[in-house]
Formats: sequence, structure tokens, C-alpha cells
Amino acid sequence: MNNPLKVLEARVRAKNRCNLAANETFRILTDIFRPLVGCKVLKQSGEFLATVEKLLPDFPYSNDLHVYRYCIKYSLVWVAKSCEQVVNGSSCLYEESSTYVANLDGQVCGSLVDNHEDYRTDYSVDEIQELRLVCKAKKKEYDAAEEAVYPFGE
Repeated sequence: MNNPLKVLEARVRAKNRCNLAANETFRILTDIFRPLVGCKVLKQSGEFLATVEKLLPDFPYSNDLHVYRYCIKYSLVWVAKSCEQVVNGSSCLYEESSTYVANLDGQVCGSLVDNHEDYRTDYSVDEIQELRLVCKAKKKEYDAAEEAVYPFGE
């Protein structure tokens, strides 16, 4: 059985790695798609036109990190997926972060996403453990209050 602390350590490493990749992916792709706003970028099949495909970088594709396009009808979205082995464990953990780059109007690149905020890349095990304790205390407080008002409803 996996040690819960080792599992959390792996999850934090995986989340920080995929968030970093998602942030970098957003910057790279907004630079590529900015001049293409208002232009046709997709074929009828949903694949990129050859002229657009040539502009796209080769994103990581490995066991540790995989960045790929998530095909949906209304947006250009990429996903960064990371995998981290649990140290001295018998499993690995996956984390994902999605990056919305632009809206689509059919096959045309619409407006770029302008409200993007970078994902955090500095999570720590200590921080998550502290937040879990806060959540547990707040839940206990909530449960007590809910029990007190139970006869009357919320």
C-alpha cells in the first residue's frame, strides 16, 4: 500500500509540472494564433490547415509529460498531462491542466482568451497539509452549526 505522504508528494510534483507546461503552452500558442484571429485555421474535419500545422511546435509526448490538443467545437484548447511515480510505491498519479487559447467561430479563429491567469507552479506538500487541516476544522465547525439549526432547516 502507498504511503499517503509519498502520494501527496507525487501529486504536488505532478500538478506543478503540468501547470508549468500549461502556462508555457498558453504563451507559445497565443503568439502563434494572435495574427490568425479572423482567419480560417481548421479544415472541415477539425484538423488544422497545413499552413497552421506548420506553425505549431512539437509539444512534449512522454511518460512524464504529454501536451495535446483537446478537440472541441467552440475553442482551441490544449491539455498538459503529467505523470509522477509514487516514491517506494506501486502506482503513479496523473494530473492535468487545460489551456484555453482562443474561441472558434466554425473553422475560423475567433478572439483570443484574454482573461488567462497563470496556474500556480509552486504548490508544496506543507501548504497542502496545512490547508487540509484548515478544511477539516472548518468542516467540523460547519457540521456543528448545521446540527444546531437542523430542526429549523438551513
